[in-house]
Amino acid sequence: MQKIYLKRPPNLDFVIERDHVIYGVDIKNWIKYEYNTRYAVISKVFLALQLKIVPFIITRYIDKDTIYREVIKRGGICYPYRTLLIPPTFDSLATQAVSLLGYPVSAVGTLPKYKREWINTLHLKFCQGRS
Repeated sequence: MQKIYLKRPPNLDFVIERDHVIYGVDIKNWIKYEYNTRYAVISKVFLALQLKIVPFIITRYIDKDTIYREVIKRGGICYPYRTLLIPPTFDSLATQAVSLLGYPVSAVGTLPKYKREWINTLHLKFCQGRS
């Protein structure tokens, strides 16, 4: 496994247990993806594996190679998505970004239902793969 050097020790956003599976969840809601940011994902996967929990990366804009090689091949789950999520207080900004620039952004207070359902599907498939 690669050694990743960061200025601060890596951390995970959440540690969650569901159906006897413990996930180390990290969410990357990046405005813009840059290739070097993949090291942030790799460090989160590495941390989850050190803790002997399943890496679950939820990220906006990540390359497929990193998803496959650094998350899935290491026993983790990745949910990539496209639309930038911002707090509902920025609804007018989101509307302008969509209408003027065609930029995929949504101002929400909770995760949209279809995203929650897809995360649930990923969990169920992961559990089936372990049986």
